[in-house]
Amino acid sequence: MNTDCRVPRPSLSLASLWFRSSLFLCSALSSPLAWADAHCEVMAAEHSAIDAMCPAEGGMVSFKVDGLWGYIDVQGKLSIPPQFDAATPFSEGVAAVQSNKLWGFVDRSGQWVVPAKFSDARSFSSGLAAAEWEGRWGYIDKAGQWVVAPKYNAASQFSGEVAIVDEGYQRDVMINNRGEVIKRFGPEVSVSKHGPFGLFQATEKFHPFLQKADGRQMPFPGAPQYGHHFQYAEGLALAAKATKQNGQETIRWGAVDSEGHWVIPAQFAELTAFSQGLAVATLDDGSPTGCAQPQSCQRALIDKKGRIVTAARYTRISAEGREGLYQATLPDGRGFDLLSKAGQVVLPASTCPEKAGNLYSTSAPAGWHLFRGCGKSWLLSGAVLMESGLSNPEVSASATHVLLVEDPLDSAEAAIKRFELFDVTGRLVLSSESPQMQGDNALRSHDTIELIPVATALSEEARRHLPVASIFQGDERVRLVSRDSHALIDNAQWVPPSTALSLSFRHREDPLTEGPWPMYTRQGWGAIDNRGQWIVAPDYRQLTTFRHGMAFARDATGEDVILDHRGRPHALPAGQRFERVGAFELLGISDDGRESVRFNLQTQEVQHAPRPDSLQEVDVEAKLAPAERGGLWGLVDREGTWVVPARFAGRPEAVTATLGEGSKKKLVGWRTSLAIMDNTERLHGWLTPEGREVAPPLYSAIALDEKAGVLLISDAAGLKGVLSLDGRHMIEPAYQNLKSAGEGWYLLEKPDFHGLLKADGEWAWTPQPFPLFFEGERPFFALRRLGAPLLFDRDGRISTATSPLAPKQDSPQWWWSPEDFGRASPAQQTVFYGFDFIEKLRVPGRVASFARFSEGVVSFKPSAPATSCSEQIGLIDQQGRVLGRYDYAEIGAMQGGFAVFDQAIGKPPRHEACGRMATGNQTRSTRSGYLDRNGRVAIPARFEAAGPFSEKRAVVVWRGNLGLIDTQGKLLVHSAWLCGREPVVLGPGEKILWPEAASKKTKC
Repeated sequence: MNTDCRVPRPSLSLASLWFRSSLFLCSALSSPLAWADAHCEVMAAEHSAIDAMCPAEGGMVSFKVDGLWGYIDVQGKLSIPPQFDAATPFSEGVAAVQSNKLWGFVDRSGQWVVPAKFSDARSFSSGLAAAEWEGRWGYIDKAGQWVVAPKYNAASQFSGEVAIVDEGYQRDVMINNRGEVIKRFGPEVSVSKHGPFGLFQATEKFHPFLQKADGRQMPFPGAPQYGHHFQYAEGLALAAKATKQNGQETIRWGAVDSEGHWVIPAQFAELTAFSQGLAVATLDDGSPTGCAQPQSCQRALIDKKGRIVTAARYTRISAEGREGLYQATLPDGRGFDLLSKAGQVVLPASTCPEKAGNLYSTSAPAGWHLFRGCGKSWLLSGAVLMESGLSNPEVSASATHVLLVEDPLDSAEAAIKRFELFDVTGRLVLSSESPQMQGDNALRSHDTIELIPVATALSEEARRHLPVASIFQGDERVRLVSRDSHALIDNAQWVPPSTALSLSFRHREDPLTEGPWPMYTRQGWGAIDNRGQWIVAPDYRQLTTFRHGMAFARDATGEDVILDHRGRPHALPAGQRFERVGAFELLGISDDGRESVRFNLQTQEVQHAPRPDSLQEVDVEAKLAPAERGGLWGLVDREGTWVVPARFAGRPEAVTATLGEGSKKKLVGWRTSLAIMDNTERLHGWLTPEGREVAPPLYSAIALDEKAGVLLISDAAGLKGVLSLDGRHMIEPAYQNLKSAGEGWYLLEKPDFHGLLKADGEWAWTPQPFPLFFEGERPFFALRRLGAPLLFDRDGRISTATSPLAPKQDSPQWWWSPEDFGRASPAQQTVFYGFDFIEKLRVPGRVASFARFSEGVVSFKPSAPATSCSEQIGLIDQQGRVLGRYDYAEIGAMQGGFAVFDQAIGKPPRHEACGRMATGNQTRSTRSGYLDRNGRVAIPARFEAAGPFSEKRAVVVWRGNLGLIDTQGKLLVHSAWLCGREPVVLGPGEKILWPEAASKKTKC
């Protein structure tokens, strides 16, 4: 006899040997369980001989072996051997099964009641079963005859005498068991196909619409399903129309005005938003969803009347109209034309005809476009076009000039560096070809030319004091380009400064609005005007640029001084760290950080003020800074005076943005926060830059829409709205989705409304803007809005703390705890309240959020002394009697008089101080058993896993194999491997139920 019982699978070991006559049966030890969430795969052991086994329903248990399904009755007898591709639970005496890809129905003996001829089917309910025939659904009786003809897109099981079917075109219909229409719903109402408790959940959807901050509204133009593409610009909004052509939905685009009237008919396959009077349109090629092959698309620019203003010959046009330029790509790799904002070709592809030298764009400063090709380059900004002889330049720009520099290919020091300097009108003012830059004056490989970084708004005084550019030649020579005459000026005293001094102390990264310009000599730092004349003599070790009429300097003795705009030095108060905050105004912080000092350079007045201990640097632009006192936060000014008292839970967050064309980044407000819900959540508010509260902390989120210059808000329920920066409600927070559409318009979508329908099609609960969830047998829905509990029962009654309602019955099913609202209950106890908000029970510990009273009991984690290392779980009934405390890992819900518990086996490594598991190896095996309603162990923990009881039977895993037990824990059905390789199903007394041939084997 062959005694080898090893299962031919790599990770499987043996649990035991079972002897039956001269036959060896093997059961695998428990390996990691693969839990399936499908109804008929409650749990499956990875190496179980039975692949899946279902809870008992209709007196039968379905199981799967080697990919085929069969049935066993609840007595453990084989009713139907495994033979079906798929199987459903028994209902009304029959079950839907699949054979050879078709569905039919069998009785408990496995006889076909309805032959397998349907492409899909549902279980019987109310004497009817939904079945699919040639892509359409109807209902049959147990004779297989059509009671409701197959004519629906989808069909559900009957709930009582009604069912919900899908008529097509997003229309749900409620019918009776004769197929008669009780109610037909519009496309805006979607009805659940299942109706527990005789009620059907229904969702009412709303079309998106448009609204302005002034309250003006208009319906969404065109097809609502394309609302996410909506854009409004220059008085026109993109809109799509959907039509049916040859059975396919065809989408075409046009534009409407602010009244919703079509200005440009929906005739284009694609359309971009308008910019400077033009939009990019893709011409219709007959494809249902737009341009079928992008490389062959025909695109053109159209005006606001829909007229084509360019040749329709481009495969792509980049929408860069804001810069006054469009890049229009020609087909077949022939390069691209550059188009002006009027659609005219300003730089044709023919400018650079060689294929290898086609124009291509590259990086350039903001507001400029650099194109290279054919040994040249072109720089464009708006209507300004500059042609350069440099083939591969680097570009830099200030507010008044633009510089192109090309390093020589030869890195030798004698190699000539080429450059071109333009003003912003496109006039060439200096280049490496200019007479002044020839001979010894030419730039060499290691020489540099740099623009002076100036701001757009230059005063006349700044123009007199600030040059255009500086030229460093070697280590000995510095020249400047004057601003008024663009002449080159130099001075034998000037020498290039060291990198440390020039970059760390002159602060050259910010655009300048005033001068004079710092210059370095061997004697020290000074400052000059636009013509190179000394305004500040070169007597200083270090010197910053001028701001607010002042510059910091360090004199020859090492003392720090402040220079005014005329170059006169002034002493600074000792022991302070100063910054320039206004015209001749300085703000300092003492070395110990305990006080602020304000110093006026003109009046020499000094003011002292204490600073909060937690105060950090005060932003020069913000003028305020967050500070903490007593665990709360507020805002103080530069002197440390409280402008906003400390009353917020978190540090106020400074929000900066660039609002408007050409503006620089600045502070636009402060976001505040307030802790709620046992400090587990926060609400947010808004302060102006000056600290004025314009929005109290009422919102779950506040975010700045920098482009629109508004605040996007969400209330505690997640509904969205819009606030102005001064706190005015432009759009109340009442919308599920909100999107800025441009020019003050917003695309809004109301949240879905949810209600309950009765079997007559009328509302049991009128749709409300809250999601609904059926949870077991609970007769109400627990919802939260702004932190306050709301309870809705199935009759539509609303119970609140201020207006409580009496429950229709006094049962734990009507009880709730803070866990229902996402609020963590205290560790010491959990309080349950009734539908009437009256306290019903206090549990001495924590009830998990997923735990609910089931059959009168609930599990909890008992509270323990702080010194205790015990981690227990308990069971308590609705009268508050603790039925037991256990050293279990988990206790499931009571079902059928039994609750599954998981008990750890083996002793894990523990810390010395407390009986907690060590970090090295935290793996512990568990075994499952069952408790009864009195909290006593009814079935000991001897299973690797266990499911809940159903019809007095439960599915378990024992010795790595799926099985079925009764209420005494007796194994009625089990599986094993015959000789380690053939799956068999065992019945009572370890008798082989299946396959029949296996019971006749006497040896392996």
